[in-house]
Amino acid sequence: MNREATALREAEEELRIPADRVRIVGHLDEMLTITGYHVVPVIGWIAREIELVPNPDEVARVFTVSLAELLLEERWERRIHAWRGNEVLVWHFPHDGEDVWGATAFMLRGMVELLRD
Repeated sequence: MNREATALREAEEELRIPADRVRIVGHLDEMLTITGYHVVPVIGWIAREIELVPNPDEVARVFTVSLAELLLEERWERRIHAWRGNEVLVWHFPHDGEDVWGATAFMLRGMVELLRD
């Protein structure tokens, strides 16, 4: 299965986003998470009127962050985490009572850096 089809399937499974309502616009660099998952981030546009319905088995809460906020360098933090006896520097993006971090923050940060370039 190709990366776009996989991303569209996951978006539909996790948030009920119909695949035919997503316009794929690109990819970020592939990554290997510290837990061993191989991830290929796929970026797509959806219309604002698409209702995001979280699958409770996959998603605890849905919230949005504007691109303008993501681009604000002062909103980003780097924190040290202990992982299997090592210290790992991890991106964090606190927002609306949530802390976006780990692989999700790494992917968002990659998108931000790509847009800044």
